[in-house]
Amino acid sequence: MKKLFIISLFAIIAQYSLSQNTQFGFEIYGGLSNYMDKYTELADHKFKMSYGGTLLVDFKLKEKMYLQSGLGYINNGNAFEFNDAHDVYGEPMDFESKGSTTQNYIIVPLNLRFTNLGKFKKLEIVAGLYYAYMLSSVERSKGYIDEGELIRWDTKRNQTKELENLNRHDLGLNAELHRKIATLGKLNINLGLYGKLGFLPTQKNNDYGYSNYSFGLKTIVRLKSE
Repeated sequence: MKKLFIISLFAIIAQYSLSQNTQFGFEIYGGLSNYMDKYTELADHKFKMSYGGTLLVDFKLKEKMYLQSGLGYINNGNAFEFNDAHDVYGEPMDFESKGSTTQNYIIVPLNLRFTNLGKFKKLEIVAGLYYAYMLSSVERSKGYIDEGELIRWDTKRNQTKELENLNRHDLGLNAELHRKIATLGKLNINLGLYGKLGFLPTQKNNDYGYSNYSFGLKTIVRLKSE
C-alpha cells in the first residue's frame, strides 16, 4: 500500500508538473501532538509541542479544486508519566517515571484543496492522506523505584537503532481549514487549522505501539497563478 501511494503520487506530479495551472508555496505549522494506544491505563499520556513545514505544489483539476502534494518535515511526540507498579506478589511499589518521546518525520501529503466556498470566498478546505517516514526517535526518561533500595535513573535512549522493533512508516489522514488573510504582491497568505491522524503504530513487534495524532495552527504562503 505504501509503494502504491508513492508510485501514484509521482505519476500525478509528472503529469501535471509542466502545467500552467500549477501553484507553488510553503507552509509552517505548530501545535500539539500525542499518541493513542490500547493500554492507556498503564501510563498517563500528555500532549507535547509539534511543529513542521512543507514545500507545496498544487495542480488545478478544475475550477475551485486542486490536487496538492509536496515534501515536508514534522516533529511529533508526547510526554508520559507512569506512577503505578506492583511487585511479583501484586503489592504496590513506590515507583515513578516521567519522560517524553520525540520523533522526526519526512512527510509527503496528497490532498484535495477546495477554494471559494460559496459565500465564504476566502475559505479553503483541504483533506486527504499523507505518508511519513521516521528519521529518528528519541525517548527521555527520568524516575525512581524503591524496593527496599532506592534506584534512580535519568536516561536518553535512541530508539532509531532498534530497527527490529521500530516501524518507520506511517500513513494517515489530514484535514485543514484555511482563510485568506492577506495578499503581498504575488503572494497569497492564508491562516488555518489542521489535524493529522496516523494509522500505523510506531512499534511493530509488541502490543504497545502507539499511533500518533496532532493538531494546531498553520500559515500558508502561495504564489498566485497567472
